[in-house]
Amino acid sequence: VMEVRAGYKQTDIGMIPEDWKVILLDDCVRRDAPICYGILMPGPHCNDGVPVVKVRDIFEGRVDESGLLLTHPSIDDAYRRSRLAAGDLLVTIRGTTGRVASVPASLDGANITQDTARARPSTGLDAQYLYFALHSEHVQRQIALHTIGQAVRGINIRDVRDLVVALPDSASEQRAIAAAL
Repeated sequence: VMEVRAGYKQTDIGMIPEDWKVILLDDCVRRDAPICYGILMPGPHCNDGVPVVKVRDIFEGRVDESGLLLTHPSIDDAYRRSRLAAGDLLVTIRGTTGRVASVPASLDGANITQDTARARPSTGLDAQYLYFALHSEHVQRQIALHTIGQAVRGINIRDVRDLVVALPDSASEQRAIAAAL
C-alpha cells in the first residue's frame, strides 16, 4: 500500500494533487464537436482537394505536412463532422495507436481518416495541457490496454472518449504546467 503524501489523493490513475479532478476525455471536449474519427475512404489524390491527416503523418507530437493526401472536396463535404480546427488534438487509433499531435493553424479546415480521432478541447481548458496529458504515461497505458486486434490493431472510439485524464481545476494552473513541460 502506497502512503498518500499530504496534499495528494489516490485515484484510479495514481497519486494526484488534492484539488485536481479525474475526468473523462469526453468531458474535456466541446459539446458541439464530439470526439470522432474521420474519412473511411479518402480516395485518390486530388490536386485541388482538402488535406487529410493519416496516422503516418503524425509523429513526435506533430503533424508532418510534407506528404499529405488531398481528398476530393465532395468526400470532405460528406465528413464535415471530422474537419479540423487549429488547436484540435489528434490521437492515432488504428495501426500505431496513441500518437498525439496538435493541429497547426495551417491545417485549419483539413480532415482526418478513420484511423485518427479528433478531440477539440472545450473553452476554459488549456489545449496545450491536454496535449501533454494525452502523452502522459497513465493515458498511454490506457490506450495500450484498450488496443485490440490481430491484423490491424486499434482502439474503439468509445474507449477514446472514456480515457481518464488528471486535470488541475484552474486553467491558469493548466497553462503553467503546459509551459513548464
